Amino acid sequence: MYLFVYGVMRKNCINHSFIKDCKYIGLFKTEKLFQLIKYQNFPYASDIKFFENEDFSSIIGEVYEIDDITFSKINTFTGYPNHYNCKLINATEINNNSKINAYIYLLSNEDIINDIKKYQGSKYEIIKSGNFLY
Repeated sequence: MYLFVYGVMRKNCINHSFIKDCKYIGLFKTEKLFQLIKYQNFPYASDIKFFENEDFSSIIGEVYEIDDITFSKINTFTGYPNHYNCKLINATEINNNSKINAYIYLLSNEDIINDIKKYQGSKYEIIKSGNFLY
């Protein structure tokens, strides 16, 4: 199975150790179906439109081939399903436009969702580029 990572599991990030031994497939982008939200130095991807004045956009991330054991460990780490939902998406490789189906973690924690709705623009900001690292 394939996993699309957009935040702190990407190369050179703090939690990359979870997938460092997995096969790197490439740099991909999602369809324009999400908003990428930043809180301090942490991103949340969501298919909820928190910032009404901002359109949905693509998210840029890395795709890895992972096994069931790694997937289970990441599910535990991310707090799936209470903190994040895992959804199968279509992604397009940046360099050659090849398509792939990969899992992405989307924010599902109701407390954080309500907090973003309340404090958007002050405590939370949208990453317009869709790329957490740049």
